Amino acid sequence: MNRKAGYSLLEVLIAFAVMSLVLAALLPGQAKLLSRTTEADRRLLAQDYALSRLDQIGITTPLEIGQMTQNYRNWTVEEVITEHPTRDNAIQLLQVRVIISAQGGNVLATVDSIRPAP
Repeated sequence: MNRKAGYSLLEVLIAFAVMSLVLAALLPGQAKLLSRTTEADRRLLAQDYALSRLDQIGITTPLEIGQMTQNYRNWTVEEVITEHPTRDNAIQLLQVRVIISAQGGNVLATVDSIRPAP
């Protein structure tokens, strides 16, 4: 037989068919993984912003009992300051909570802190 080196057209077509079947099986999983990664990035960014806001309360904004809501990006940022119960009334403690919610209302991040009242 006098066969030249290389692949026949049928072998190449079969290889492309097998490769396309493998890619078709992998792509939905990759898309799902990418969307979960995007959601994790959003939650991480919201957590970071909530921690930054928590650090600013009492320094750049007064530490007063109450609730304040503002918008940042497409999020709703809620800052809640309430009294924290103690066993003895020697010192008044305040609970500071920052809650970040997305437009749909699902909570992306919540951080808490207990601080002495000024």
